[in-house]
Amino acid sequence: MAERISVRKLRPTPEQVTEMITLHVETFFDTGLRRAFWKGGRKSVPAEHAFREGMMLRSLDNPNKHWLAVFLETPLPDGTTHNKIIGFAGWESPDTSGVVKTEEEKQAAREKDLSYRPDEMDKVVQGNFMAEMTPLFEKMGEDSPNGYWILWFLAVDPAHRRKGLARQLTQWGIDEAAKQGKGVILLATPIGLPFYKALGFIKEGEIVLGEETFTGLKIKPPTAPAVSS
Repeated sequence: MAERISVRKLRPTPEQVTEMITLHVETFFDTGLRRAFWKGGRKSVPAEHAFREGMMLRSLDNPNKHWLAVFLETPLPDGTTHNKIIGFAGWESPDTSGVVKTEEEKQAAREKDLSYRPDEMDKVVQGNFMAEMTPLFEKMGEDSPNGYWILWFLAVDPAHRRKGLARQLTQWGIDEAAKQGKGVILLATPIGLPFYKALGFIKEGEIVLGEETFTGLKIKPPTAPAVSS
């Protein structure tokens, strides 16, 4: 049997989390954002990997987090199949639990998140970037509170690009959001901007970091169908 590619929604196992984070770190290693956030080049990769892996593992019990992965399925001589993750997307849907956190609870959560940052990270650069990204995302979603899904992660193995995999991973979230009457927002890298614009995303704002510009994009919630009289 020949190799095949499949796309599946999953709750990643710890082993799959490691595989996904390895793919993410390698995919974005030679980018301006990575160089700005992480000091020491390759020497900081273990710290970055541990930070991102911990972040993903802590999110797995969150019902609003949605993970989609692309598997390369290779048949083995013993009749089993080796599944290698060659792409994945990390989505977050709006919190519909109705639980409202106090400002004190929100601040405590922020401080806890900050405590996980390793010394290898440039905390000033990261903090300044987040200080711009947070209000940008709030601005993008202010027309429809709790009306947007967010695409936080999208990575595809360079050896398997130009196969429509990134489009599948992104379109899945757009479609799932639309089923709920929601739109989608994200922050695009300079390289990813043309891809997202081709999918119908519109520009809502920018963040400049060094020589790179990151673009806030969104697809608005679908318009409710007209009611027949």
